[in-house]
Amino acid sequence: MPERPGPVGRRALGGAAVVVLLVPLGEPFGVDDVVRGQNLGVLLVLVVASLFAPVYFGLAGGGKTAIEFADKTWAGMGQNATMQAQWEKLGYTPETAHDMIASRFDYSFSLPALIVTALVVIVYFVFVFRLSAKEYKDVIAERFDR
Repeated sequence: MPERPGPVGRRALGGAAVVVLLVPLGEPFGVDDVVRGQNLGVLLVLVVASLFAPVYFGLAGGGKTAIEFADKTWAGMGQNATMQAQWEKLGYTPETAHDMIASRFDYSFSLPALIVTALVVIVYFVFVFRLSAKEYKDVIAERFDR
């Protein structure tokens, strides 16, 4: 009769402690067992590429826009009495708060950039899902098909 798994333990993987996962009625296995045989370099390159491709191609980081106000008064900058009171509690005058009020983030985006980013993410997750399914089947076959 196989020995029942004990409490969660740790074992070293390249000098780092790894939490051991437990399989019901089976042997404990850790992260090093799950990733054995996977091409982690390919996964790492895909992760970095999916994160930096939009920045590299100029599809991210719209920046800020500046709004020009006719005058530097609370009313001229579109601030109501409640907003004005809060600015004044923080120690700002209309002149000192002007730059913060006039600076707005640009939330515009282009539809083609959104579609390309969505496709990259979808292709990446399909790849990871298929690779994980193959690895999962291999681990199950190795552990339980004796």
